[in-house]
Amino acid sequence: MALSRTLLPALAACGGMLLAHPQDGGSKALEAVIQRQQETLERVEARLGALETYARAQASAEEAFVAATRAAREAGFAAGINPHSRELLLEAWAARAAAAAKGLPGSAQPTAPEEGRRPRRRD
Repeated sequence: MALSRTLLPALAACGGMLLAHPQDGGSKALEAVIQRQQETLERVEARLGALETYARAQASAEEAFVAATRAAREAGFAAGINPHSRELLLEAWAARAAAAAKGLPGSAQPTAPEEGRRPRRRD
């Protein structure tokens, strides 16, 4: 889709240049425009690849974070002093992690935060 918005209008304009000036170096002008478009496309593809790599790393980190919040809950983190505040933190962290990974192509969909009473702290 991005290619159709970038390359097609440029090629159409270049084709018009060739038809308007077939003997005035139109071919060289077209080649120059195509070369610039190719260079732009290569830069955009490289940037997109870097962004996809970054997004996958963030999604992986968020999955690990969700696992850590579950482990903390199971270990009794939410059963200490003012357990409601700790429950709020765990739920907010889990929701943040789910939102960060949502919609990332090729990633597993995050699971919803757990709800309900948690185990009491072990002393």
